[in-house]
Amino acid sequence: AVLRRNPRSFVNRLLALTGVTFGWWGFCYAFALGAAEPPTYWAWYRAGAVAWTLAPALMLHLLLRLAGGSGAAGRSPALALIHVPGFVFLWRGLSGTLFAGRIEAGPWGWVELPAEGTIWPALFAVYFFGYLVVGILAVALWRRRAKHRLERRQASIVLAAGAVTVLGITAVEVVLPALGRPLPVFSAFLATIWIGGVWYAIARAGLLELTLSVAAEEILASLKDGVLLVDPENRIVWASAAVSRIFGYPVEELAGRGWSVLLSEQRTADEARLARFLATGSVEHFETLGRRKSGDALPLFVSA
Repeated sequence: AVLRRNPRSFVNRLLALTGVTFGWWGFCYAFALGAAEPPTYWAWYRAGAVAWTLAPALMLHLLLRLAGGSGAAGRSPALALIHVPGFVFLWRGLSGTLFAGRIEAGPWGWVELPAEGTIWPALFAVYFFGYLVVGILAVALWRRRAKHRLERRQASIVLAAGAVTVLGITAVEVVLPALGRPLPVFSAFLATIWIGGVWYAIARAGLLELTLSVAAEEILASLKDGVLLVDPENRIVWASAAVSRIFGYPVEELAGRGWSVLLSEQRTADEARLARFLATGSVEHFETLGRRKSGDALPLFVSA
C-alpha cells in the first residue's frame, strides 16, 4: 500500500524490499522449524541465508534514511557501505559455518547451537545486534531534534517498535540460552514488529518522503472539482481523478492532448482565450460549455 502511494520514493521502495526480506526469512524458518529431519532443516536454513544475513543492513539503511530525511545525511552514498558486512556473512553462510554449528530437537522445534572453535558466530552477533542498536540510536536522535509534534509522534512509533524488537530478540537469543533454556530462532518473527511500526508510521501517521511535485499531486487529487495542469501549448500535463469522473476519460488518455477535447465544439474558441490568460499570467474566470467522452454537453466554470 505504501509503495503504491508513491513508488518513486526511495524510502518506500526500501521499506518494501526490507519487508520482503524479513518475509522470506520468516517463511524459510517456518519450514525449517517444522522439518522432520536435520538435512531438511539445514536446506531451509541456507535458503533463508540471503534474508537473515542482509536484513540487519537493510533495516539500518531504512532507519538512517528516515532519521536523516531528505538532507545530505539521509541521502549519502556512503550508506551503501553498511551492506558490505551482510554480503560477507552471506558468502560465509552459504559456503561454510557462520552461526549455527548444530541443532537439537526442542519442545518448540529445532534449536540452533552456536558453532564452536570459530570466531564467525561472535562476529555475526556483533553485526546483528550492533546494527539494531545503531538504528535505535538514530531514531532516538531523530525524535529528539524533531521540531513538529507529528514528526515526534512518527519517530516515537518507530522507536517503540524497535525497542520491543530488540528486547525480544535479546531475550530469545541471549538471555534464555544463557539460562539453559534455548528456544528456536524467532528473530525473524520478532523483527516484523519493527517493520510493522515503520509501515504504520509511513502509511498511517503520514510519514512519506514527499517531493514538492508529489505533495502538489496529493493535494490536487483530493479536490472534488476537476483540476487540469496544462503547458503553454494548452496540452494537458496532468488531470485529477475528478476530471476523469466528470468527463469519462481515463486520466492516461488525456495526457498530452489539448484541453479543447473537453470543450463543446461550439466553444473551442475558449481554448485561445485560456492561452491569452496563460501568456499574461492573469487570473480569470469564465463560463463555457464542456463535452463528456460520451458526447453529452455540460456547463463548465473555468478558473485559470
